[in-house]
Parts: sequence; structure tokens; C-alpha cells
Amino acid sequence: MRRYYLFQLPSSNPKIFRHYSDNVEIDLDEYVPVYTEECGYMPDLELCEKLFEKFNINHPVGFAAHSMSTSDIVMIKDGADMKFYYCDAIGFILLNDKKNFKKIA
Repeated sequence: MRRYYLFQLPSSNPKIFRHYSDNVEIDLDEYVPVYTEECGYMPDLELCEKLFEKFNINHPVGFAAHSMSTSDIVMIKDGADMKFYYCDAIGFILLNDKKNFKKIA
């Protein structure tokens, strides 16, 4: 089963809405999970772009967080495989191999 999770920083966090290059460390522990749902199989970046549209134009029923924006993280979980994508000013950055990314322990 493939599933995505949308994580956002709390509004009080000074790293909110910052470009990837402006954040020295990205720590998933600072983020709050705001939405999750099963998803179909398509390339990860295509899914991220569809989610950006969904969380900016067609909010799902019950979604109470801010529209998807810079600094949000999408986690795509497929079995034991997890990939993390940072929403940047333009596009998404794969965080898995970035030295400044601290994922869930």
C-alpha cells in the first residue's frame, strides 16, 4: 500500500515558509503531520505536484492546515521505503541523502 503524508511547520517556527537553501538544518521532529491518504502509483515528483495543486486549489474535506507552501514536507511511503520531499519555491527537493536533513528516528 502506497501512502503520502503532508508535514508542516507550526506557525511559530522561524523556519516556516523558507526556501531550502535558507534552512541550515531540516528536522522532521519540528514538523506536524497534517494530512495522510493512500495514493496511486505515479512518479514521485508528479505526485508531489498533484498534491501541491490539491492542497492549494482543491482542499480535501476536513483539511484544516494552511495551503501547501515552501518548507512543507511530503513523505511517500511504499512498504518499508520512505522518501521525503521538501517543497521549495519552485519544485521539490529529495531530502533522503541531504546531510542537513534529520528524519524520524
